Amino acid sequence: MDEFSTHRGRSPRDSGVVALRIMRFMPVTIPVPMRIEPKVNSGTLVVRPGVRVAVGGTITAEGFGARLTYRQRGSGTTPADEVTSERIALLHDRTLTLPPRAVDRPVAGRPPDLWIQFLDGGGTPVTGLTRLGRCDQGPFDLTPNLTLGISVDAAILRPERSDPYSMPMLALAGEICIRTGIVARFTLTENGGPAPRPGDPTTPADVSLFPGGTEVQLPRRMLHGPIGRDSWIYVTFLDGAGRPTGGESLLGKAEPGVVESSLVSPDGLLERRTHLDRGGR
Repeated sequence: MDEFSTHRGRSPRDSGVVALRIMRFMPVTIPVPMRIEPKVNSGTLVVRPGVRVAVGGTITAEGFGARLTYRQRGSGTTPADEVTSERIALLHDRTLTLPPRAVDRPVAGRPPDLWIQFLDGGGTPVTGLTRLGRCDQGPFDLTPNLTLGISVDAAILRPERSDPYSMPMLALAGEICIRTGIVARFTLTENGGPAPRPGDPTTPADVSLFPGGTEVQLPRRMLHGPIGRDSWIYVTFLDGAGRPTGGESLLGKAEPGVVESSLVSPDGLLERRTHLDRGGR
C-alpha cells in the first residue's frame, strides 16, 4: 500500500493513501529582512611587526512560509469549498555565526570594510557585491530579495482504512523542499578601498542562509466533502511574518475522476495514481 511519506521526518500518523498528487518546481523570490552584527578583534602579530584585525559576528535572518489552497468553485464569486494548509516562519529568526576572517596590516588603522554577496547553492552569484560599511559601524540591517528554487509536493489523501461502503474522507497535505538554497558570502577589504576581487588575500566567509535539501511538511487539512468538478489546488508563498509575497500560483486541477478511480482499482485493491502538472499561474 502506498503512503504519502516522502518527508524523512514524517510521523506515521500523517501517512495515508495518495489519491491525487501534483508536483512542481518553481523559483520563488522572497524579501528576507536580516541583521548583520560584526565583531572586531585586533592584536599585535607575533612573528612580524604589524597588526592583525579579525572580524567575526552573527547574522540573523527572517524565514518564509507557504500555503496550499484547495478551492472548489461555486456559482458566482463565492467558492463552494475552500481549505488551506499553511506553515509560516520556516527557518525563521535564526542567528547564524559569521566565521572569523583576518586582515594583516603593517600598522594599526581604521577597521576594514565588510561586503556581502548572495549566491545560490551552486556558488553562482544571484546579487551584486554590496558594501555594508566599516566593521565597527554595525549592526547593519538590509532586506534583499532572494530567489529560492522550491519544489512543491501537494496531495489529496484518504485514510489507510475506511468503510468501503461510504464515501472516504479526503484531506489536503503537502511538502515544501528547498532545492536551490542561498549562501551569504562576506568579504573584508581595506577601509575606503575598491570592491573585493577574485584572488584577494582575504578568504571570503560563507554562511548558508537557506540550506538546499531542507524539507518542510505542511499540516493535513480535511476537505469538507467529495472533490467537485471545478476544483483546483494553488500555492502561495509568504514572508517570515506570514504576508503573501508574489501572488497565488496554480498547481493544477483536482479532477474527480482521477481521485475516485485511484481510490479503488478494478480488482478492489487500493492503489496510487501520480498526477504531474506543470501549469503556470
